[in-house]
Amino acid sequence: MNHNARPLTALEKTHVRTVYLRLVALKWVALLFGGLFCLLGLALPAALVVDPQGLPELAGLFILLLSLFSLTVCTLFLALGLRLALRQRGTTTQLRGTLTEVRINVRGSVYYRYFIDDIQIMWPPGAQDLYVRSIGRPLSLTVAMIDLAPRQKVHAFLARWAPKTLKRQPLGFAVVLNYSPYINIHGALAKYGRYFLLLYQLKWALGMGLWVALTLLVIMQPFVLTLVARSSIITFLLALVGYFIVTGLVFCAVIKGYHTLRKWLNPDYDDTPHEERLKG
Repeated sequence: MNHNARPLTALEKTHVRTVYLRLVALKWVALLFGGLFCLLGLALPAALVVDPQGLPELAGLFILLLSLFSLTVCTLFLALGLRLALRQRGTTTQLRGTLTEVRINVRGSVYYRYFIDDIQIMWPPGAQDLYVRSIGRPLSLTVAMIDLAPRQKVHAFLARWAPKTLKRQPLGFAVVLNYSPYINIHGALAKYGRYFLLLYQLKWALGMGLWVALTLLVIMQPFVLTLVARSSIITFLLALVGYFIVTGLVFCAVIKGYHTLRKWLNPDYDDTPHEERLKG
């Protein structure tokens, strides 16, 4: 890592602050879940003692095991939250090395993290196609570092007891500001607006929220429940796959139609693809 630093521009600070606040929010979510599991773990045996209601011994043993499991999960969540003691730098850093990908699998949900050495790389939203093709290659990035304050006991606990996918803890987070010639955060925000990237994320979040709401609305219809009850597992799975395909195609058509309509209403409407916008 080369510390040829310069102060962050005002626009770069806006982007870095957004990433920083997201990490802080994740920290408090982890602490909140840790607290909830802690209360559950303590409440279950207390309820068993205060009001046993003639439960059989096997049920009581199950409640005690559930309480122990809750306290274990509580400890893990609290450790994950406490390790995120974040400190944001106000200057840039030149980061050089080979980009690696780590696959995370949590109860069937798969996502990916990207590292250079032990530094986790925080790419701008919508840049997947730009950095996926750089995996395994040496690259040079201009980044803003968000450091993790060292808490050795917490890191040692996670290394010993956390699931395999959570064992690798970053030494810090590197928010990508410039990856020539593909990414120029200052240029993109100057050209398309200070909150361009934040609005991009909010639009995708809104789209996913509407899709989830539509899916729940469809599932709760009486005819759907009847169809599920009378259909075989294979028919149900085929219908489910078909639903995902159809809604995906409709979603893509709506996006394309929206841009076409905007272009028709305003010939000066900028329909530059997102990846091109990231170049600034």
